[in-house]
Amino acid sequence: MSSHRQVFALDGLGVGNTQWYVVVGRDDAHTRPNRRYRNVECSLFSGGGGADIGAAMAQFQPIWGIELDPDIASVFAANLGHQPIVKSVAEVNPNSLDRPDVLWAPPCQEWSVARSKSLPKRVDADIGYAIIPFLKTLQPKTFILENVEAYRKARVFHAIVNVLHQLGYWTTWSVLNAADWGVPQTRRRLILRAVKDGFVPPLQPVQKWCGWYEAIADLIPTLPESQFAPWQLERMPSLARTSLVDGRNTIRDCTVRADGEPSPCVTAHWLHRPCVIPRAFIVDCQNNGTVQENGNRSLTIRQSNEPSFTITASAGKKLQQQS
Repeated sequence: MSSHRQVFALDGLGVGNTQWYVVVGRDDAHTRPNRRYRNVECSLFSGGGGADIGAAMAQFQPIWGIELDPDIASVFAANLGHQPIVKSVAEVNPNSLDRPDVLWAPPCQEWSVARSKSLPKRVDADIGYAIIPFLKTLQPKTFILENVEAYRKARVFHAIVNVLHQLGYWTTWSVLNAADWGVPQTRRRLILRAVKDGFVPPLQPVQKWCGWYEAIADLIPTLPESQFAPWQLERMPSLARTSLVDGRNTIRDCTVRADGEPSPCVTAHWLHRPCVIPRAFIVDCQNNGTVQENGNRSLTIRQSNEPSFTITASAGKKLQQQS
């Protein structure tokens, strides 16, 4: 899923669909391309290589990445076929690296809504400043920063933008929803795009949303039969364990009856009412439904033709409160 999420930003740059580099393997931390072709991509804070997979799908050639965690770096290596530099971005000298055409940088842990506000400030909260020496030294043709929405309030974000302007980059940033570009998840992210000495191309047109069921339908027949594990049942909201699907579908959609509500009565007119009988639905653990008389919120769900939701820290807290 993450690979699809990355593709829309790279495609929107209007510089894809060119011939790949011929990559020659090396014994050191990254691979060096044959400079006959254009458009190589590199990443800071690379993680498991999701952005780089998306770059490859958009006809860019990933040549190096930097990831601090050795275990996560091994995932990057398995996904991309070469080992990233296993160090902190702040410890790597950008002069030792090949200049990329596209540089991707997505640090976000301190500002992520999936991070509980009760946790202490991360020691690497300002690690984003480590991006600046790479911009000044490498000056890629295009720079992309992906982060959570709240990152636009961070001083480090504005420091990065100021440096880009000083270096002659044209910039634009906005909060984009990955579902608008074919990803089966409503994932909103701040995307900064910067182009050296030139206009920033427009994004690709918005696409029709893809349902989560459609995205995995071909995999379902291959999966073994399974049941909820005890720990899953413990965490499952009580509403999800005790709700009925209301066959009347009064909103022409899947409606449910919570445990504090009476069961619906089967009537003859159900047979004549056009409605959508769901093949499957996901319980949205954010539970933003109407508050019932017993104090519980009605169950909220994502239909099979809707994108999945994004888990946040507040949703996780609600999940624990209702289990």
